[in-house]
Amino acid sequence: MRAVLSRLLRCHPITWFVALLTVVGLSFVAVTGDVREVPHREPMSWWERQCQVVHDATKSGRVTEASPYFLFPRLYEHGWPLPCLVRSLRVPLFGGYYSVRPRPLLNFGNGYQSCNGEMSDFVSWSNYDNWPLESVVWRVHPGNLALDAVVALLVVGALGWATESWIRSRGGLLRFRVIDFLAATTFSGLILGWHVHHVHWKDVERQVVENVQQGKPRQERGLTSYQRYCGPDWLRRLVGDDSYLPQCSHVYRVDISSSASSLEEMDRIVQLPFVEEFAFHGPFPKSALRSLEKCSQLTALFVDMYDPSGSNDQAYRANQNDELIGPADLDELMLGPLRQLTLRGHVFLADDIERALEANHIEQLDLYNVSVTVDELDSMRERFAETRIYINWPTPRQPPPGQNALVRRMKDRRRCDLGLIAACNSGQ
Repeated sequence: MRAVLSRLLRCHPITWFVALLTVVGLSFVAVTGDVREVPHREPMSWWERQCQVVHDATKSGRVTEASPYFLFPRLYEHGWPLPCLVRSLRVPLFGGYYSVRPRPLLNFGNGYQSCNGEMSDFVSWSNYDNWPLESVVWRVHPGNLALDAVVALLVVGALGWATESWIRSRGGLLRFRVIDFLAATTFSGLILGWHVHHVHWKDVERQVVENVQQGKPRQERGLTSYQRYCGPDWLRRLVGDDSYLPQCSHVYRVDISSSASSLEEMDRIVQLPFVEEFAFHGPFPKSALRSLEKCSQLTALFVDMYDPSGSNDQAYRANQNDELIGPADLDELMLGPLRQLTLRGHVFLADDIERALEANHIEQLDLYNVSVTVDELDSMRERFAETRIYINWPTPRQPPPGQNALVRRMKDRRRCDLGLIAACNSGQ
């Protein structure tokens, strides 16, 4: 132990400076927290249940009897690379925006004001509430906390060792070799290449969206894209907010209708490297499956089929002699392992859903207004226990007493729709 301490004390001052700078950076990354949303549904993981407990234990109420503000629970999650601490605060909510008090110290010109005058976009580590300095209720994940501590020690130790070894091998701080310049050039080139890669794909995404939407009114556009931060999580935490890394904001989800322009762009859409979620609205030709097969990074699929018999898009595609994807073709859409599958529409029966679950491993299944009874839902949950199945009944949490009669009416209408789909596919 004494030998280790003696060796540490003999380290160069620059080594200590690098170690200190690394500790400060890690505190921005791992110690400051992100706002955590609580999924109010079952089943939940152990950590999600802990977050739910913290949220429920933080009661809402007025600041004072004479104050117009109400206090609501807000959760912060801390830890990197895994969350290890969740804590709650009681903050005022006014006009739909969370108030940030006291005001953040930094925003670098990207901040904007909410309707109550408080800042809504800021550097997270300059905000008091993002630091674990106070809480109403908190929970710790011991395993994740130990892992995060080990990772932090390894990062600080590795950078400190590399700095000290470099200084000692050179015989001083300002002594360089050709290999040092080559390493610096390579590192700079990697950073520049990473930046150019993201900028290039942002331009491609913009061109694809413009090709589909150009010259069309909003209600006739066949494609809607959604963007989110797609860069390293530690970098976002280090700079304080993903709005300060606009080149890392990419299209991750695409909603497509059965318009001609969106179908023509399918081959380019599936080649976008950050697109992981597809949503199909309305009847769709089976020819689109050939394009979807090329999307190797697909993780979530959303399929909407509301009243296909009255869809103008279906009539258009039928005139083009394209065979349509129906509810019985869900197994053909299961092109790879999916984390999430969402089905919306009364045309989906339990048999269709079970075939999809048999064709592919799905982590989470969300059902909205499908023609499934309570008994069929229980049977699916028992048979496919590895899949988390959620359902949205016409009333919250559970179906109404007349659900079985409602399902029968849905099935009768479904049979009618299937007949019309078959007629369109046969060219009648």
